[in-house]
Amino acid sequence: MGPSPGRIRWTRPLATSLIAILAGFCGFSCDSDRERVASHMSRAERLALTDDPGPAAAVLELRNALLVEPGSADLNFRIAEILREQGDVSEAILYYEEALFLDPGFTGAAAQLSRLLSHRDPIRAGQLIEKTLAKHPNHAAALAVKAQLEADSGALKEALETARRSIRFDPELADAQWVLGQILIAGIQDDQRNETPVADSRYEGALHALGQFDRLSADSDPWSTLPERARLYGLWEGHEDPAEEAWKAILAETIDPEVPEYIEKRAVWLALELAQQWNRDDLRRESLERLVELEPENLSHWDEFAALRERLDGDGEIILLDLLDSKPDDPEVHLRYAGYIRAVEGRDVALRYLQEHSENETLRPELLGALIELHEEAGEKEDASSVLEALKDEYPYHPNTLIAESKRAMTAGDVARAASLLRRVAEGGGHPEALTLLAFAESSRRDYTATLDVIARAIETDPRQRQRLLPLRAHAYSQSGQCKRAVADFAALYVAKELNDHQKRLFGRCLYQIGRSDRGRQVLLHAMTLRDASIDTLLELARLEERDPKNPEQIRFMLENALAMGPENAQIVARLAALEHLAGDKNRAHERLESAEERGVRDPELQLIHARLLAESGNHSAARSELEELFRKQPHLPGLLPQLLSSLFALGDREAALAALERGERFKLLGPRRYVLYANLLSETGDRPGALRAYERAYQLGSRSPAVLIEIALLLAETGEQLDRAERLARTASESSQQDPDALDALGIVLLQKAHYSAAAESFKQSLRFSAKRGRGPRASTHYRLGLALEAAGQPDAARTHFARAHALDENLPANSGTPSIEVTPES
Repeated sequence: MGPSPGRIRWTRPLATSLIAILAGFCGFSCDSDRERVASHMSRAERLALTDDPGPAAAVLELRNALLVEPGSADLNFRIAEILREQGDVSEAILYYEEALFLDPGFTGAAAQLSRLLSHRDPIRAGQLIEKTLAKHPNHAAALAVKAQLEADSGALKEALETARRSIRFDPELADAQWVLGQILIAGIQDDQRNETPVADSRYEGALHALGQFDRLSADSDPWSTLPERARLYGLWEGHEDPAEEAWKAILAETIDPEVPEYIEKRAVWLALELAQQWNRDDLRRESLERLVELEPENLSHWDEFAALRERLDGDGEIILLDLLDSKPDDPEVHLRYAGYIRAVEGRDVALRYLQEHSENETLRPELLGALIELHEEAGEKEDASSVLEALKDEYPYHPNTLIAESKRAMTAGDVARAASLLRRVAEGGGHPEALTLLAFAESSRRDYTATLDVIARAIETDPRQRQRLLPLRAHAYSQSGQCKRAVADFAALYVAKELNDHQKRLFGRCLYQIGRSDRGRQVLLHAMTLRDASIDTLLELARLEERDPKNPEQIRFMLENALAMGPENAQIVARLAALEHLAGDKNRAHERLESAEERGVRDPELQLIHARLLAESGNHSAARSELEELFRKQPHLPGLLPQLLSSLFALGDREAALAALERGERFKLLGPRRYVLYANLLSETGDRPGALRAYERAYQLGSRSPAVLIEIALLLAETGEQLDRAERLARTASESSQQDPDALDALGIVLLQKAHYSAAAESFKQSLRFSAKRGRGPRASTHYRLGLALEAAGQPDAARTHFARAHALDENLPANSGTPSIEVTPES
């Protein structure tokens, strides 16, 4: 059905002419292998346009072509395009990545890959598209993808400008018009949430963009804008009739036999989404009826349909009984019926139903799992444990057993074991419940990168999980430093009044971090007027206002009032002292802290502020003593570890800094930058395996700087393991850092280790060339390695020249190859 809301399509059509394909592959002079490739591609073109056998058969043909031509970036790209259209995102990502690896300049693959990675690995997604635009700044399609990424992160103003730039460079690009329409609609929704008047011209502008997309994609995609028009008219006051006509058109026009089934499904999903937005039972009923017909195996549709029929007509049981008749051996159907009985007739009736049917061997593992939950909810711990033991004994590796064990582990506080059990379930397939539970477990472990990855997989598996997981995703984004994305999710929850006091503080904090302090201040001030507000909200506002206070006297006044009501509240004292320190009244800050201490008010945050004052006055030894005492007692105190490291480095005690980082890692306090620092210190001590582990952790947490990629590549080269990955990392570092000599040197080392001697020599030569261009002078170790590569490549005379140069620059290096080694430390 074309782009769904929030997604765009890459307009590189599969159905390319066979002549063009032949020309691209072999210049019209094909041997038998290339003729086989062309034959496979020709069949794939035809199959991709049919319903039966359809796109799956087209992918099979293209994979067969890959067996003949394994180095073809274009074949990988075409497979990825079909997989993406069919919703198989994980597989599509693999093929886009392979296409990009085979052809680093393949802008289409880079753009699509960045879009698919936007929720799984947004940092890498942004880097991919920026790298594409660095080479092709006027590439309209890449700009369209960038605009979509910006819109996804909540930066609508920047997204609007980028989309318009894309259209300026290519007015006929359908994707750019689609993105523009989406951004304009999002802007209208945003203003309506904030109760800002919206001029009719803005609705008309969005309609025009959708109309342009219709015109430009009419042959391939005549259905995409139907739901968007319905959504837009639904927002536009006085346009209720065209809104209703639009949603009716979604269901009426996509039922045509000519419409591919996957397009019909997507249309009906969107109609259901609109029904929920508008609270229209007639639209919801019609949409669910169609979904049950289209996806009879998806029991969630039956659940929702039965619940709707029960509410509207009181006959929801009929729907579920019909389902039971058609699937008597499906345990999930019995669970649905038990859930219905519980809602209508009570827990005891549902319990008896499950116990009775659990004697059926086919149904038993799933029904036992449901029995455990019922007992747990009622506080019947012994009964729950008894059923769990039976489940473990009879079905030790069944997903329901692992899920039940994971829930028990979570209750006991053993989140590491819970996560381990749930990963085993998730690896076996897209189990929605396991993925949702795993997301919460990973968040409890503070592994927010893993949390976001699992959330993306959970939503792909079951789109209706999105709303449930939205608060967790917002929290994970905020804790992993991706505040632009966190703000977009928090804003949606804020408008729906679904944020608690703690979440509002996180929302406000992220708004400050992305430079929207006025909005953040507004959110926190409003939160303080509500009944569920706590003193923590005032303290958060005071903390955020410390850096650049808009009205310090107002904050001070509020804190003084709060202190009058709670004179022993150490955190209020701390915030007032910090505010006075910021205003330059350090003596007053000292006096306040000392007065509080004399009154017996001792609080970690007071100590932290006192240590900061000591450090800023140059007394790092005294600051260190306070900070180390705090670190022993409360390592999680915000800002403590950075302050301690600052004092330790000021005192030159790198050994103590390393020990602090080791302890910080145990308490999961290290972000990507701290892991890089940790890796550097480990490397200094000679702990190369430890350094590699720390660099890898920094990489997992989102650090993609060339320096990190270079270090990982070098350390992998030393071990002789994962050399293909080491080469990819070194190449990425070289491309992203504009031919940095260190990256080229690292690439040469990896290639030398892989015995690709000529390629290694070329990389070392480029390193020397760019080093000279940057005025860094000759590099002895690079000359020596170049000599090794040339000698191994059969060029002994040229090798001797470089050995001699290396020796002249550094007498510690031999004047000949000696014992070949790549363990020469790279020069910085």
